Amino acid sequence: MGKYFEDFAVGEESTTAGRTVTETDIVNFAGITGDWNEIHTNKELIGDTIRVKQKVEGKSERDEHSGIVTMLNEVINQREEVVVSYTAKVLLKRRR
Repeated sequence: MGKYFEDFAVGEESTTAGRTVTETDIVNFAGITGDWNEIHTNKELIGDTIRVKQKVEGKSERDEHSGIVTMLNEVINQREEVVVSYTAKVLLKRRR
């Protein structure tokens, strides 16, 4: 990620560049994870262009060396539909 705990502010939003999903992406994901469930290998997703919108929802100091940033992540397709939404907690180094 390249950012430190202090670099994030609650309420901050960012969006990644779009990326078109290929059949290679789907096969590689299944091969790496061992997850061949149909929901993750559905060929209907090939050709979708997705991007991720992130919003910092919270921050908490863990200790003098690290902190936890809570982010809402929304995967958005080319039709502006949110197709996946999840909250992630990321453990980050603090600046010294």
